[in-house]
Amino acid sequence: MDVLLKDGDIVLDHRGMPVRIEGNRELAQQAVIRLAVKRGSLPFDPSFGSRLHQIRRFGSQKQMEQEALAAVREALAPMQKLRVLSAGCRYDAENSRLTVQVQAAAGAVPLALEVAV
Repeated sequence: MDVLLKDGDIVLDHRGMPVRIEGNRELAQQAVIRLAVKRGSLPFDPSFGSRLHQIRRFGSQKQMEQEALAAVREALAPMQKLRVLSAGCRYDAENSRLTVQVQAAAGAVPLALEVAV
């Protein structure tokens, strides 16, 4: 069981208590965190995180998406309950922001994840 996060903050219920999540919602949140954190940035676990921030923003869309898929699979490999199906991305040059959309599955349940780096 985990607490629900939104924009990096803990979501509180009407009583001011953290909203708890579990199951596939918790799994999806854990996956998004793994994807958003730069791999190697946590000194106690240098293998945690992804290399999405290293994807070349220039070049073909196909090449960016191949790099994104490889980075997503690497980052989410420790999450045995999650299977990565595909990864797409779009680059906003004006804001220097790469958004990666991931289609995954937890058993038979499809999950759609999105992270901006």
